Amino acid sequence: MNPTKSQEDIEETLQSFGEYLIRRIELSHSGQYAVVEFSQPISNEDKLLLFELLEDETNILWDKPIPKGTFYSFINDSYFMVFSVDKQEIQIYDILTDKWKQIKFKGTRIYPRPIDDRDQLAVIYVDPKSFKIQTSFRPKIIPLKFYMSSDNSKYFLKKVPKTISRLKGNFYTLAIVNEESKFTGSLVNKHLMLLKLDETISIPLIDIPLKVTAEIDFPDWDVVNLESSILAVVNIKDQKKLLVINVGDNDGIHKIEITYSGNVRYLTLPKKDFLGIILIYHDEYGKEHIGIIQYDTLFKLIKQGDAENIKLEDLINKQELDEFANIVLSKNGSIISMWRGKKVVLEEFPWEDVDWEELNDRYTQPPIPLDNKENILESTSERFVESEWTMKTLSERLLNEYGQIILYGPPGTGKTHLARTIGKQYGENLEGHHYEFVTFHKSYSYEDFVEGYRPKTTGEKIEYPVVDGIFKRITIRAIYELLSEETKERLLPGYKEKIETQATNRAWESLLFDLKNQKSIIRPDIEVDESSKYIKITPKGKKEDYIHNVNELEEKSEKYPDLVSIFHQYKAEAMYLGIKVVVHRFLEELNQELNSRGMLDPEKLKGYFVKNPSKFYLVIDEINRADVSHVFGELITLLEKDKRLSRDNRNPIIVRLPYSRELFAIPENLYIIGTMNSADRGISLLDVAIRRRFAFLEVQPDHRTLDGLEIHGIRIDKLLLAINKKIIQSKGSKDYQIGHSYFLELKSILSKGNNDQALQKLMIIWYHRILPLLQEYYYMRWDELGMREFIDDTGMINWELMSSPQKFIDALKRLIE
Repeated sequence: MNPTKSQEDIEETLQSFGEYLIRRIELSHSGQYAVVEFSQPISNEDKLLLFELLEDETNILWDKPIPKGTFYSFINDSYFMVFSVDKQEIQIYDILTDKWKQIKFKGTRIYPRPIDDRDQLAVIYVDPKSFKIQTSFRPKIIPLKFYMSSDNSKYFLKKVPKTISRLKGNFYTLAIVNEESKFTGSLVNKHLMLLKLDETISIPLIDIPLKVTAEIDFPDWDVVNLESSILAVVNIKDQKKLLVINVGDNDGIHKIEITYSGNVRYLTLPKKDFLGIILIYHDEYGKEHIGIIQYDTLFKLIKQGDAENIKLEDLINKQELDEFANIVLSKNGSIISMWRGKKVVLEEFPWEDVDWEELNDRYTQPPIPLDNKENILESTSERFVESEWTMKTLSERLLNEYGQIILYGPPGTGKTHLARTIGKQYGENLEGHHYEFVTFHKSYSYEDFVEGYRPKTTGEKIEYPVVDGIFKRITIRAIYELLSEETKERLLPGYKEKIETQATNRAWESLLFDLKNQKSIIRPDIEVDESSKYIKITPKGKKEDYIHNVNELEEKSEKYPDLVSIFHQYKAEAMYLGIKVVVHRFLEELNQELNSRGMLDPEKLKGYFVKNPSKFYLVIDEINRADVSHVFGELITLLEKDKRLSRDNRNPIIVRLPYSRELFAIPENLYIIGTMNSADRGISLLDVAIRRRFAFLEVQPDHRTLDGLEIHGIRIDKLLLAINKKIIQSKGSKDYQIGHSYFLELKSILSKGNNDQALQKLMIIWYHRILPLLQEYYYMRWDELGMREFIDDTGMINWELMSSPQKFIDALKRLIE
C-alpha cells in the first residue's frame, strides 16, 4: 500500500459525508483493509466504512450504519464481523465474495470473538439448555462454554477482550466476571480472570479481585499467541498497574506486575517477536508518549519468576507525541493508524529497522516514502572498520583455502554481521542469486537443508513430492555457473533461449492458475479466462482492464505490483528447474566417465569448467544449534576441497541422493560461512568430522571499535575492558565476554552531540541487555561476578541507579577503576 495515498483517499471520502468525527479505526491482521467508524451531528447511529488499501488506490468496499456500542472486528484478512448486542445477531462480511451472511442466537447471551490470526470465530455462550451452531458456516465457528457456580454465588461473564487465543488445542481469554449472591441477587464481587475454555467447561487459571467500580475497556487489555506460550496483558487503571500473564506448557502461569505513575490509555500485543507491548502513556507531567516494552525484556523477567512492583518507567522505550491522540496497530505489527478527530495517518512501519530515538519525528512529520525506508538506520549503522577489514581478509583467505569456515566467539562480537558482509558483498552483486542465509535450530534436519518429502494438496488429493532444500538449490546454481558455455550448449542446444522461454511460459501458466484458484493473491476483482488465457481486472467504480500476456504484465508493473511480484517468483522457480536439467545431464555424463575410467581426463576437465567461476555464499547462522552431522548427512565428505568439482580435480565425488535418487556433487565455487556463539556451546561439542572439514576463526570483543566514545567522563572502550577482565578472571574463560556491538548504537547519538540522550541509551543497554546476560552467566554463583553495586549476591539487579543518572555514572567509574 501507499500510506500517503491511502490516508488522503480516506480523508477525502469522509469529507464527502459533510461534518464528521472519527471514533475509531480498525485494521485487518495484515493491514490490507481498514474500517473507519465515524459519527455525524444529530444522528443516533454511527457509520462504518470498509476500505481496501492498495498500492496505487484505495477502494471503498461498503458503508454501513450501526447503532452506537455495536461490537465489530476483522476475522483475519478474510472476514469482517458486526455483532448486535441487543439482537444477539452476528453479520459476517466475506471479503473474497463480497457477500454478507447472518446468524442469530436465541436463549443465551453470547460473546463472539476472532481467534488469533485464523479464519475462525469463537462464540462464548452462557450455559443454556440447548445451543446449536451451524457446522457448515464459514468462517468456522467454535462454541466455547462459560459456566461457573458455587454454593452461595453465581457468576456472570461481563466483558472479554477483542480476541481469543488458541494454543495446542486449548482456548484462552481474559475476562471480567461478576459474582452475585444466589440469595439477594446483589453484586458481591468483580473478578479479573484468565479463563481456559472449551465446549464443556470454563476453568479460571487466574482469579484477581477487582473493585466493584473498576472498568476495563477494549483498549486496556490484549492477548496474543506467541506459538510456544500465551501472553496476556491488562491495564488495571484504578490500581495504576499493568498485569502481564504468561501461560506456558501444562498451563504453567507466571505473572509480572508493572506499576506506573501516570496513565496508560491504550495497549496492544502485535504478533511479532521483536516487538512487545505497544502502549500510549501519559506521564505524571501530562505529556503523552508512544512506548514499547519489548518481548525480550518481558520474558527475561518471566524467567526470574513472578515479580511485582516493577516500574514501567524502568522498562519502557518511549517517545513523546505532539500531534495525535489515538492509535491502532495491525496484529502483525506492519501498519500503524493514528488519528485525532478528522486527521488520519497510516504508515507501513519497519519495526526491525527503526531507530527508536527518531520515532517522534516520524509521526509529527510526513511519512517517509517506502523506497527510502532502508535509509532509516543509515546514521546508526556505523561499524568497526580496521578490525572488521582484518577479520574479513582472514575469513576470505580461509574460505579460499578450505571452502568453509566457522566464525565463533562470545555474543555481540559481530560474527553474523561479518558473515553476511562477506556473503552479500560478493554474492548479492551477481543478480541476487549467489547469496543465501539460513539459521539452524534444534529441529532443523537433512530434509530441510538438502531434500525431503513435503505435503502438497492437488484438488482433493495430498501428494508428497521431494522438495529441494536451500543447500541443494544453491549448489545446483553454483554448478551451473561453473560450467562453460560450450558444455551447456552441448548438453542442451539453445539452452539460454529454451530455459528463458520455458520459464516465462510456466510462470504465466502458474500465475493464471494461482489467480483462478485464489491461492497466493486473493483479489475478488480479478477473473481469469481459461480458454483465451488472459486476466480481467474489474476495480470497483473503475474501467475494466485486461492483461493478455507477459509483456503487457511487465508494462503494467507499477499498476499491479502484486501480480508482477508473484510472476517473478514463479519465473525464478521455473528458471531453477531449467538450470537443474542442464546440471543433471552433466552429472550423469561425468558419473559415467568416472565409473568407466576411474579418473577424469585433464584436458576434458578444462573444457567442462570456466577458469574464474562466479562465487556463491551460504551463511549458516547458529550452526551449532542443530545436529550438524545429521543435517549434512552423507554430504559431509563432499565438503573437502579434494572431493569437489573443479578444473584441477580429476577424482571428484558424486553421490546419489536418498529421496530423489538424483546425482549430486559440490563445486569449488560454493563457500559456506557458519557462525557459532561460544558462550552457548563450545567447539568441543561439535562432531569431529565437522570440525575436521571446517576452518575456525575466533571473533573476540574489540574495544578499539569504541575508541572516542565518552559519556559524562565514562570511556566506553575502558568500560568494556573492565567488564571482560572481571568475567575472564571469575569464569576462567574468554567465551563469556561481552561483545563490542552492544555499545555501537551509542556512536550515532554521540555524533549528534546528544550526551544526555547517550547516557539514557547507555542505561538502557546496561540494565536491559548487559546485566540480564550476566545474571544468566553467573546463575546461582552471582557473588563470583563482584559487581555488587549492580547485581547483589542473590542475583537481584539494583534498579535504584536507573532513577539517579549521577549515581549510575559514579558506579560505572568505580567499576572501570
